[in-house]
Amino acid sequence: MANIHKVVNGDELIYPATITDAVGHKETRSPLSDLINYYNADLIWPQAVGTYHTLSEVISKLFDTLEEKHRVSGIQVGFKCSIPGKDPEYQRFEYFGEEPGDKFKQEKYWRRVDSGVLDKLDSIINPIKITVDSPTPAFERTKGNSSVTARLAVTITKGGTNYNLGPDDEVSYTVSNGARVIVNTSVPILDQFVPNTVGDRVYNFSANIEGKKYTTSFTIKVVDPSFFYRLPDRSAIPSIMFDIEEKGVSHLFLTSKNYTSTIDLVDGCTCFIYPKYFGKLTTIKDANNFEYINSYTLTERNLDGVDYYIYALTDPVTITNFKQSFS
Repeated sequence: MANIHKVVNGDELIYPATITDAVGHKETRSPLSDLINYYNADLIWPQAVGTYHTLSEVISKLFDTLEEKHRVSGIQVGFKCSIPGKDPEYQRFEYFGEEPGDKFKQEKYWRRVDSGVLDKLDSIINPIKITVDSPTPAFERTKGNSSVTARLAVTITKGGTNYNLGPDDEVSYTVSNGARVIVNTSVPILDQFVPNTVGDRVYNFSANIEGKKYTTSFTIKVVDPSFFYRLPDRSAIPSIMFDIEEKGVSHLFLTSKNYTSTIDLVDGCTCFIYPKYFGKLTTIKDANNFEYINSYTLTERNLDGVDYYIYALTDPVTITNFKQSFS
């Protein structure tokens, strides 16, 4: 059995500030407050007849009374509440903040114990979602120190509707092991960097919304350019590679080997050129989902130090709205 210690002042029984500290486990000699996480505010701080505790008052008392090590997620407190239009009823609240700091004193980090199911349902019906998008998901690798600017837009929705951040909500990101940057979601992120290395530039986002944490990421790729051509026949491939290097033919900034084109051909061939590190194509299909990969010839070329795959239609054709989906 536990040992119960009472404090009296004359004939008056005094309840200790933390009654659980007055109850000890006889083997471990530990106070009961080290062994449980529930506090009955009506016993610890008795109210006069007809008066009732409020959550903010109880939280403040607990913060002042409990040691920091006891102000942890999962702490519960119960008391009889005055409910407008109803009879007073006993309610139990739980702290769900992640650290024992000032969050402990804020009501938004406390919830009804029986509201956990409702919170779960709300998160399913009205999920918080962070979406990051960019009109420039890829940049061409450069050889010098010329910089580019990545433009990212961050959108927060709740249940599919745009969510406006509250004063205590926060969104931030880090990139390339850099410092954490606070985000103003009403304006785009403008990130300037030098794209002189092929690879992924990953933006890791973290949001604290309504007392809960959410994370997402967005990747901008630095790639070598890809190209798509209309050729008279396959014999033109060597000159095409010369044209790419010398005549400034427009580039495709693809982040993979996936590409779809629709063109008209008059006794001509299509030619898709992309960096070899994307891997070989597995399929080339037309608008009717007909497989064309066996109608293409694969060759390889090196352009300015980069190895390329070249898929060229083997035989010239005449066709209108010729759709080809490469992947």
